[in-house]
Amino acid sequence: PRSTLFPYTTLFRSGYAGYLMDRLWELPDRCQIIAAATLDKPDNPRVVNCVKRGIRVFPNLDALLTALSPKDCEAIVVATGIDSHYGCAAQALAAGFHVLLEKPPVPTIQELDALVKLEERVGRSVAVHFQFLYTAVNQRLKSVLASGALGRIRRLRASAAWPRSIQYFQRSPWTGRLYTTDSWVLDGTVCNSLAHLLAHELFLATARPGLAIPATVQAELYHANDTESEDTSSLRIVTDEGVEILYCASLATTTQRDVLLEIETDKATVRQVDFADTVVCYRDGREEILGKPHPSKTEEDKIVRRQMLTTILDALADGKPQMFDPTVCRPYVLTLNAAFESGGPPKSIAAEFKHNLVAENLQQVVIEGIEQDFEMAFSKRLLLSEVGVPWASASPVFVCKGYTGFPVNPALKALGPARHSAARGATAVLARRS
Repeated sequence: PRSTLFPYTTLFRSGYAGYLMDRLWELPDRCQIIAAATLDKPDNPRVVNCVKRGIRVFPNLDALLTALSPKDCEAIVVATGIDSHYGCAAQALAAGFHVLLEKPPVPTIQELDALVKLEERVGRSVAVHFQFLYTAVNQRLKSVLASGALGRIRRLRASAAWPRSIQYFQRSPWTGRLYTTDSWVLDGTVCNSLAHLLAHELFLATARPGLAIPATVQAELYHANDTESEDTSSLRIVTDEGVEILYCASLATTTQRDVLLEIETDKATVRQVDFADTVVCYRDGREEILGKPHPSKTEEDKIVRRQMLTTILDALADGKPQMFDPTVCRPYVLTLNAAFESGGPPKSIAAEFKHNLVAENLQQVVIEGIEQDFEMAFSKRLLLSEVGVPWASASPVFVCKGYTGFPVNPALKALGPARHSAARGATAVLARRS
């Protein structure tokens, strides 16, 4: 069977929704985009392109759902801002559509649990876009770890430096925010830019299917930019199986560096670069290559997105469960919320420890020596405060057992949104089998 996709999307305020549509257009044997909704003006190039392709364009999700029913299409792809993920996904599910949901699925555990209940009630599914979890190399790595061939998983550590400009944090009303009027956002490394890395570590930290469940989380959250939420984080997670996970990430670095991941097991150490280049280094000196990088990172990213979409669309066509639905992704959201419960409102990094630079006409805030600090934390398996970074300070360990509602941290409760109405989002994609 063939799926016909129908997009409702903020086509190109953030750019990603348009990029996702491009990948869908590259799968004509599995899907066909038949309509779109956007807050953008009619003369926006992406809107013009949709019209030229014969795609109906609606001004918002309400208008789209008024004009269409599940008889017209099968699923809605939600690629909106974080603050509107829950509202769009819940509205689409309630109307009888399947949902393809951009990461992070939702910013709070109560929204996640509500989506799961809604899925069950209406008999529709949600697939979450943690694209690197769908790739062949990472599915293979998970299978190797699950087989027991490498012995018990002991601990993981990861580090990433993805510099972002000041303009990046100004591109949308929700970017860099802890919350909006209607919803928590928790934007930053953990909940947005490098959410993939955290989910990735949780996925590979257990031999069980799905993601490892956090037992405790200790998190240090900081911001060098003039934002509410964090742009630099340092986390230690201990899973319910006793596996330690270290995570360090920053958007305030001088240059972009490879995403490094290391998994230590009884019999080997697995080293991975940028979610793809993967080598198993056995204790006896043998090495096994599980994955190699694509010569072009641009093409590799397109391949990764297409592989994810293909897997999701095939599951829809075959009536099978989604590989990464909200239930499977619950440990990620639990860890995200626990990180903010531990760290509290992100701490501002003092001016003496950072500077501004201009590159390619974009302004950027850079933390002094952050790359070296990350190298030290990674090598010693410690948090930033534990390696003596002068602007860093320790946070308490948060116990995750029985946790069902964000936030419980008094400082966060004092800051939160005035209400939790269903956020009205701006991006989604609908699909049907034909």
